Amino acid sequence: MNSEELKHILKTGEEQFNAAAWEKMSQKLDVIMPVKKVSIFSPKNLIFSGAAVVALVAGIYVSTNNTESKKEQISSAKVGKISPIKKENENQLISKKSRDNSISSQNISEEKVKLNQSEDLKNQEQFSTDLKNPLLPVLPIYTNDTRDKIQLETKQTDRDNQEKFVLPIVRKFYCKNEEITLKNDNSSSSLDIFDDTDNMEVSILPNQSKTFKLKKAGKYTFRHPKLDGSKVDYIFVDAFEIINSKTIDFAFENEIIYEKGLPYINLNAKDFTSNSTWKTTKGLISEQSENTKLRVLNKGKYEVSLNFVDENLCKSTKTETISIDEEYNLMAPTAFIPTDNDARKNRFIPFALTKRNVQFEMIILDPQTNRIVFKSNSAENAWDGIDMNSGELVGVNKSFIWKVVLKNPEPKEKSEYTGTIVRL
Repeated sequence: MNSEELKHILKTGEEQFNAAAWEKMSQKLDVIMPVKKVSIFSPKNLIFSGAAVVALVAGIYVSTNNTESKKEQISSAKVGKISPIKKENENQLISKKSRDNSISSQNISEEKVKLNQSEDLKNQEQFSTDLKNPLLPVLPIYTNDTRDKIQLETKQTDRDNQEKFVLPIVRKFYCKNEEITLKNDNSSSSLDIFDDTDNMEVSILPNQSKTFKLKKAGKYTFRHPKLDGSKVDYIFVDAFEIINSKTIDFAFENEIIYEKGLPYINLNAKDFTSNSTWKTTKGLISEQSENTKLRVLNKGKYEVSLNFVDENLCKSTKTETISIDEEYNLMAPTAFIPTDNDARKNRFIPFALTKRNVQFEMIILDPQTNRIVFKSNSAENAWDGIDMNSGELVGVNKSFIWKVVLKNPEPKEKSEYTGTIVRL
């Protein structure tokens, strides 16, 4: 039996049965230890036999093991002359270094994790600060790698946006002769405006504004360079449309007419609608209608305009100037003849007071004596030329001053009127 077979027996606890080997072993045992003839089936014999076999096998194993150990010591001495004790110490030293290296690597990994966590915390604090700043883009909190990627994409988006041309905000429709102001918010390119016949009407320099009047009706377009970074190419974009305003007109009469004792100028409009309005800088418009009147109480120039606003908020205006040469003075005569048989001539009262529904008080003064010679508060009580102080008719060709104070004048009307009257 060799050492390998013995190791197999010790390891597995069994040996492959070999009849020839067992017979030889049995003969050797008989020579060494002669046995009496006993029954082979005796339990006592079996026990002694088993013990002998075990002792023999153990002796062979120890002998073989010592032989193998000596061979290994001789081999080790030839190679490096290292004793088993020294080799075990070296193995223990190598094992300790491995453990130390493992611990060191673990510490390095933990420090690296802590460093990354600290960096992420700083990034989160910085992002929290950024979120409070309204000038910075609002981004969620990510790790370093993800945040760098998002910042890169954001910068790329900013570059893309910078390459887009910014057009001004305009209305869809504008009116002919309307004045507008447009601004070019681009820093490097001009903005051009073309009409529907491809004629450039306006050009606005970068970062500049321009005010201009829309003189021609039609559709207009914006033209600006294509910002592709390689060549200059123009892009046309629909801008707005200029529409014609409605043509309006009106006429007026140069002659003053009196209605209920008040002076007016007649006005007549063409195609007057609910979107039409009359306006004046002086005087008063009677009503907003196609045929209306302008009240002219004072001498001077009156500007009258007719205005129209269509569904696109486009305005049309027609303006005329009317000149009035006479000052309204209650239609009072300048002389009267007390002795005439005509009632329209022999009494004095401002004619407008007989037509108007107004409360008043009238006095007549003698300019030489400053005495009141007559007073009245009724249109039916006109002055017949009699001095109320003497009861006699005033002298012929003598001038007197009259004054009327209105208690309820018309809007924008003065409350006092004065003049002179001569007795003929």
